[in-house]
Amino acid sequence: MARAPSDARGKTRLLKAFGLDDGTELRRAILLDTLDLVQQVPGAERVLVFTPETGGDEIAELAGSEFRLVAQRGVDLGERLEHAFADLFALGYSAVTIIGSDLPTLPVDYMKRGIAVLRRQADPLALGPAMDGGYYLIGLRMNHPEIFHGIPWSSADVRAETLSAAEAHGLSVTLLPSWYDIDSVDDLRRVLEPATEGARKPRRTHAWVTERFRGDNNW
Repeated sequence: MARAPSDARGKTRLLKAFGLDDGTELRRAILLDTLDLVQQVPGAERVLVFTPETGGDEIAELAGSEFRLVAQRGVDLGERLEHAFADLFALGYSAVTIIGSDLPTLPVDYMKRGIAVLRRQADPLALGPAMDGGYYLIGLRMNHPEIFHGIPWSSADVRAETLSAAEAHGLSVTLLPSWYDIDSVDDLRRVLEPATEGARKPRRTHAWVTERFRGDNNW
């Protein structure tokens, strides 16, 4: 799921911390590095569920021919996730794994593990815990809109409440290793750290950080 990089509503908290008004280049770098990650996962069709609807041309240019494009629907994240799963299952996919577009360092193996869960279980929930209390990956083989209802989005309780909803509805849950998305200055600092636990070195995001803060030891 991705927002067009030119949409100024993306990464506002991070940009404010840096005192930046225009974050288009950073958002583009993070998105493209994440798309590179997805293209390294074998045996899966790739879909980019995008917003805003007017950003379709921009997204198409960035995604190229490797991705099918589907517009997001819904007001908040819960509705957008709910509709994304419904729309993708309606297109005929037998299993759907969704990640965010701000995961440039995510180890490819974590995505592979999530897909493997869906292939070996009848009605599973694969969940990749994010370090902020949310999740970076969610995968289903059947549509379960109820796990997106009543969730306190943008809070540290997202994952816990999602797991409670999954348990209440009898889903078999498999948790993947924890990882982080790029939401804060500390998250972006980690891009410059040596790769650990199979982390990817995101070429474009790394270049943006290096150029922006060259010689600045205080950021």
